[in-house]
Amino acid sequence: MLDQTPLSAEDRLTRLEDVEAIRVLLTDYGRTLDGRDAAGFAALFARHGEWTATGHRAQGRGEIQAMIERLFANSKAEGQSHILTNFVIDVDGDMACAQSRFYVVSPTEEGAPRIRLSGRYDDLLTREDGAWKFLRRALTHELRLPAPAASVEPEVARVRRVVTGHDAAGRSVILTDAPTTTHGPIGARGMVIHDIWETEALPAILECAEPDPTDIPLHFGIPKTGVRLRIADIPPSNPEDEPFMHRTEAIDYVFVLEGEIAMLMEEEGDEILLRKGDVVVQRGTLHAWVNRSDAPCRILFVIAAARLSESLQKTLGITEIAWDS
Repeated sequence: MLDQTPLSAEDRLTRLEDVEAIRVLLTDYGRTLDGRDAAGFAALFARHGEWTATGHRAQGRGEIQAMIERLFANSKAEGQSHILTNFVIDVDGDMACAQSRFYVVSPTEEGAPRIRLSGRYDDLLTREDGAWKFLRRALTHELRLPAPAASVEPEVARVRRVVTGHDAAGRSVILTDAPTTTHGPIGARGMVIHDIWETEALPAILECAEPDPTDIPLHFGIPKTGVRLRIADIPPSNPEDEPFMHRTEAIDYVFVLEGEIAMLMEEEGDEILLRKGDVVVQRGTLHAWVNRSDAPCRILFVIAAARLSESLQKTLGITEIAWDS
């Protein structure tokens, strides 16, 4: 049977103080994220605290701080706000469990507020050195901003895609001969994405026919076990924009089909100009794309799932590459 012994007034007061301290901790999580305060964010975790999300994990304050610094290395807050709500907190001595929900609100190009994503947090907390800290925080995304409606400016050439398969008798047939699934223009500069195909694993399983894997909203998640083929029409960059430096846990085979584009590396001034016919094998390194020409650059990306070796993990000081899709 449950212990129904009533708590003393002192115990009830202590419980309320603990719940309020944990509530402040949960809201400080959003405050430090919105303020791009990587050190303050890491300080919310216990010394061996852990942050997890689908496909991502960081443990220990140093690793957690480094993760936040990488995620926001070339990002500005620009009005982004985390709205945290629906707190459910259960305290048991120096340990506690909590659940909550979150919404991330950011401005549209016109300055209007929009909910960019939402989800939930499941937390295990501990009292460390007299203060409540995250021992483990697990993030689960549930809703994301819908993809822009598929549309293409007249001057952007559509990509014809032919997909083969088999009929019931095993004869080879053409299943699809039509333009790719296309998304855009995207963002202020008007990038256009043409999704060609995606497999969930290698070797891929061949069926006579299968649903079109590109018939879904646009997303930038990195394949965990398979390969994605996509063409991007990257418009001329705005000289005032800061290049988006990033790395992904993948091997990207990058083919320049039309135009030219610069690939920037980690050291300032270290870059290479790529033109039609050039190919890059991008192996999980920090980089950015800048189109300094006066015309769009069309690139074919073949994105193959990859994993960091133990030696590279030690070199980079991380166990996996964090990526905000």
